[in-house]
Amino acid sequence: MVAALVGAALGDQVGYRVGRRYGRRLLDRMPRRFVRSGELRRAPDLVRRRGALAVVLGRWAAALRALVPGVAGISGIPQRTFTLANITGGAIWAATVAGLGYLAGASYRLLERRLGLGGEVLLAVVLLAIAVRIWRGRRAARRERAAERVDGVG
Repeated sequence: MVAALVGAALGDQVGYRVGRRYGRRLLDRMPRRFVRSGELRRAPDLVRRRGALAVVLGRWAAALRALVPGVAGISGIPQRTFTLANITGGAIWAATVAGLGYLAGASYRLLERRLGLGGEVLLAVVLLAIAVRIWRGRRAARRERAAERVDGVG
């Protein structure tokens, strides 16, 4: 648990310093397929308004976990505020994840015995359904863009 806290906190401190030093230049170069430009402009303002709370809660959202420290640096929140929030959030996160891992580890063998092959088949079906849904959504979006191009040409 201590290693998780130290690793998470140190990594985020580096992210904060990189954001503080290189700021918007990095955001401007981020591929737009990952983050839209409007979101990029609003993110530092949101972190500035929410301060420490944004840093603590950002650790819990997988998509934000890697971005919040850099955005916090860009937003201009003080180093001390970020560091205290970073350590606090990291401690809560590390304790929670370690505790859940301990609890899940104790029951994993029981789950494995009870679910067996049926659980694996169910997981495969769910993953396949998700993949099909994503594929259909992308295909529909491509068709819509193509139709818009055709309508716009004439």
